[in-house]
Amino acid sequence: MNVIKDFLLQIALIAMPVFGHQMPWEKNKRTIMTVLWGIALVACMTFPVNYGIQFRLDIRIIPLLLGFLYGGPGTGLALTALLLSFRLYLGLDIGFYTTLLTALCGIPPMVLFRRAFLKGDLQRRVLIGCSLASFYCFAGIGWSMLLRGFALDSLKVQAIQLLCVLFTTWVAIRLNDFVHEVQFVRMEAERLRTISELTSLFAHEIRNPMQTTRGFLQLLDDPALPEKKKQYIRLSIGELDRANAVIGDYLSFGKPASAERGVAELAHELDRAANVMQPYAAHQGVSIRTLALSGCKASVNRQQFGQLVINLLKNAIESMPEGGVIELSCRPDGDSALIQVKDEGVGMTPEQLERIGSPFYSLKETGTGLGMIVCYQIVKQFGGTMKVESEYGGGTEVTVRLPRIEGQPAE
Repeated sequence: MNVIKDFLLQIALIAMPVFGHQMPWEKNKRTIMTVLWGIALVACMTFPVNYGIQFRLDIRIIPLLLGFLYGGPGTGLALTALLLSFRLYLGLDIGFYTTLLTALCGIPPMVLFRRAFLKGDLQRRVLIGCSLASFYCFAGIGWSMLLRGFALDSLKVQAIQLLCVLFTTWVAIRLNDFVHEVQFVRMEAERLRTISELTSLFAHEIRNPMQTTRGFLQLLDDPALPEKKKQYIRLSIGELDRANAVIGDYLSFGKPASAERGVAELAHELDRAANVMQPYAAHQGVSIRTLALSGCKASVNRQQFGQLVINLLKNAIESMPEGGVIELSCRPDGDSALIQVKDEGVGMTPEQLERIGSPFYSLKETGTGLGMIVCYQIVKQFGGTMKVESEYGGGTEVTVRLPRIEGQPAE
């Protein structure tokens, strides 16, 4: 019973960095998380499960594993150095060599499977996390038996350790996802409220005098004017149009969602949106490759769905200054319709990807960030989900999943 109680204490030590990972650190998040995981790792080793005079068991693998998976190789290697240094401080004995050999065997898979872990859904992340934790524990058991010899009593304690590690990994990953989802929903609600208030207060009041100014500028554009003055007038009109487009984003975001929806064949709607964006793409040296399978029907508002796809295509086009190919696809996936937009653009860093969809955050110099918020709002209204995956220098892939309707003709 004391063994289980000691392991439960160690499980409680893991909670601090799990919740800390979701705190809205604006700067130096990776450094702060490395410190928190390091504190948890040292705490687990400081309060181990002592069994006999030879065995000191703990669940140090959890902060090490989550540090690699969520923080990256830099965080993981820093935690590994801390692990070995603190174990050496505790004593240069067989336990240190067991720790060293186990780390050499267990850490490479963490690095190899990190990308698959981050890209997977919750079930896949839990499976990968528990598999890596199991591999590390089995490596530790193997090296311990090789260096110390086989002992049935110690094997029983190591089996309890393995169960605690698996349980803690399962809880930590699911808890991290849950806390992240709660935080996202809370922040999203605050964003929606803020933008809605700004929209209702300012958008129309700013737009009306701008339209008046644009009209008078057009009247002043007389053919007899010198070319230099004509150029100034065209430049002024262009800047007014750009500002008007920004205000249009506010109005599009803030207005009440339309309730007029009908069953639509998404393949047809994708082709229509691709045709609309084809001239703009060609001007940027980008080609759009469409692969839309039939059988993807969903209850959508056609105008809003078109706006969704056009926004995503426009972002993809503008992310490829050197040109390239955009893959626009739609296919059935169980009871869902899967729409994907994949580009060959500059991509995003994990920090940029985390902030995508925030008001006023955009990777474009003249962007407001509202285009992606509108996309999220439209997808949510249709009862679907949208996921953005990106790698810096490796392009971006946006996946929209909508409830699929079977057996009803498109309207």
